[in-house]
Amino acid sequence: MNDFFSGKRFQLLILQHWADNRKRYLLSIAAYIGVMMLWFLVAIIGNSQEDFDQNFQKASYYLPLFALGSFYASQYFSQFSSTAKGINFLMVPASHFEKLLCGLFYSVLLFLVLFTACFYLVDIPASQFMKDHSRSAEDYRTYGTANVFDVEIFDFADSARVSLLLFYLSVQSVFLFGSVLFRRYSFLKTGISGMVFGFLVFIIAYLSNKAAFDNDTVFLFTPWVRQLLSILTWLTPVFFWTLTYFRLKAKQV
Repeated sequence: MNDFFSGKRFQLLILQHWADNRKRYLLSIAAYIGVMMLWFLVAIIGNSQEDFDQNFQKASYYLPLFALGSFYASQYFSQFSSTAKGINFLMVPASHFEKLLCGLFYSVLLFLVLFTACFYLVDIPASQFMKDHSRSAEDYRTYGTANVFDVEIFDFADSARVSLLLFYLSVQSVFLFGSVLFRRYSFLKTGISGMVFGFLVFIIAYLSNKAAFDNDTVFLFTPWVRQLLSILTWLTPVFFWTLTYFRLKAKQV
């Protein structure tokens, strides 16, 4: 049997993780649906004569997505906060690569699919209930059920939709790496580290652009800068997933 990857072993690992955590996952799904129902109910009561604005729906999707997705990723390898649980995790008969893939399956793929499905389970009835049928079809570009993947947020990439999802994956990959990097309080430590890094990047970008403007040169969002940002957006998740693998491989309790 291949020590690096085995399809049968990986399948058993997926099933074992579900068996160990299904109750917590199902309760979390029910709680999220309940909170979203309450949130949209408050919005309906507060805007009884108005349609759901699509920007409101998109914000209601992405803000919890980033918050909950990052938190879940930061807790995925939380077994290492306890010596006993960490030993049990390391003794599971699966390779480190398979354990990483299992983490990506649950924290990235399955989480995103279930989160989106639960959101639309609440959003579609709510937006249809609030729909004003006297509006023309043209108005439903602003009103009606929102396409949460159609968001213009970054202007440096060819597709705003892909860029936003990649940005989410980038953020989540950092928190997944933090779950194996930090033994305790990984969510807080990763968040603080990310804010410090972001602040440093902002300072460097600000000083660089200030110097460029002072010398009558254009620096901000030039084509090569946009291309670099686009490439980094694609590479960041892969980079941190790779770091997670090597950190997991070297992990000791």
